Amino acid sequence: EEISLCCESLSREVESLLLQGLPPRVLPLHPDCGQAVQAVYEDMDARKVVVTHWLADFSFSLPSIQHVIDSGLELRSVYNPRIRAEFQVLRPISKCQAEARRLRARGFPPVVFFPSSFSPQDPASACILSPS
Repeated sequence: EEISLCCESLSREVESLLLQGLPPRVLPLHPDCGQAVQAVYEDMDARKVVVTHWLADFSFSLPSIQHVIDSGLELRSVYNPRIRAEFQVLRPISKCQAEARRLRARGFPPVVFFPSSFSPQDPASACILSPS
């Protein structure tokens, strides 16, 4: 639902901008998309804005990604033994998870990753991960 709302909001914003050429096409990418996922891979004249929460969490990539905006949040299931129930908590990801997302989203040409706070200023403080 959040992805659909974000796509609608972005589409309205894109329409309000006076851009030269074709306006970017906002595409949702989530498990419920079914065959609509193929639109992400299609060649089109307009730029594509792909809204997803799982691009960096699975081992696949999209060609020619130029910019990535990551909220730095994850929805995590947490079990509470007092009430004997599991519930979902939205929480910030760790620096290691952020670095893993950055490496998985890397494309050609090189990616600009937002927020830039995910890109460590001090290489010694970064997680050691090999690109997948």
